[in-house]
Amino acid sequence: MSYTAQSNFYDNFLRLYAGQLAKPNDLYSNKLNSYNTETAIVMGDVVLQGTINQTPTDTANNTSSPFGVKALSTDNSILADDFYGIAVRDNTVVSTVLDSEGNSVGGYKINTMANIAEKGSEIVIGVVTNPAAYVQGTQVAIVNNAATASLPLGTFVNSGENGAINLPGAKFYESKTTTANDNVIRIILN
Repeated sequence: MSYTAQSNFYDNFLRLYAGQLAKPNDLYSNKLNSYNTETAIVMGDVVLQGTINQTPTDTANNTSSPFGVKALSTDNSILADDFYGIAVRDNTVVSTVLDSEGNSVGGYKINTMANIAEKGSEIVIGVVTNPAAYVQGTQVAIVNNAATASLPLGTFVNSGENGAINLPGAKFYESKTTTANDNVIRIILN
């Protein structure tokens, strides 16, 4: 039997889904941890730190988290320091939750363990953005005030958008031109 080494490589990234890890080694990062969910959380969405010392009711994982995590909602007055990380896509989770616009999407239900890419982890992850141009290395912001923004709550946007706050350390990992077809882009959580 003979083996050959891969000789063709692509210059462009392949399609990515919200919450998907973009680099295989990120799966083994010590900054990718599981936390009990206090609210339903959509994969690929921002999560905030919740109550300290939550005990998960999902004992199948046989773990406990130091605190719970919760989704961004109109009830949260989020500050940049409240940002804890982003919910990672997990294809073994077969539940659906409602996003900020009322659509059924893949996510973690209340009182389950969610995989979270933590801020400062240097993990590269896919997130949903509005159809706009993005430049690699620039600051990432998130819509946190739907009343003053023209975009849905939780949409990842360029820094300086109306109704958005900057996420500490989050930068666009790639440049992208305006497109309405594929609104998932890679960011890095520095």
